[in-house]
Amino acid sequence: MRYFKIYTPDPTYTGRIGSVSFADGEARVSFDDTRNADGICLADEHQVQVGRSAVLFARRRGYRLVETDEAGKPLPDESDEQPKRPAFEPLPGSPSRAASKADWVTFATDGAPEGLRLSKEQAEALIRDQLAEKYLGPKED
Repeated sequence: MRYFKIYTPDPTYTGRIGSVSFADGEARVSFDDTRNADGICLADEHQVQVGRSAVLFARRRGYRLVETDEAGKPLPDESDEQPKRPAFEPLPGSPSRAASKADWVTFATDGAPEGLRLSKEQAEALIRDQLAEKYLGPKED
């Protein structure tokens, strides 16, 4: 059995994306990836498929994944340094941090992944830097 935490680009996001529930920007999924000699996964339970689908979705959409143990603690990496929260990668199609507010509003309302989109009013209520931080994570010093 493998376990993962999925982090959304917005660390405050709480809600569902597909069949995965997020709370404060995090979700936890698991699946059994035992495979036969032909590489076919032997597990066929619904929750296993949901977990695998969530991991594949997250890898393709710019979310961050951390493999964990059964208790939810990150597995040690080769450098033995585990940040509390992984660094964010830009979402595909996201503007640069220095882009105009209009570009960020357009991205937030039309270009962001479905579960992270804002209404026009919500996006307009934020300043450019808040929009950039929502989708790119905190600005690094």
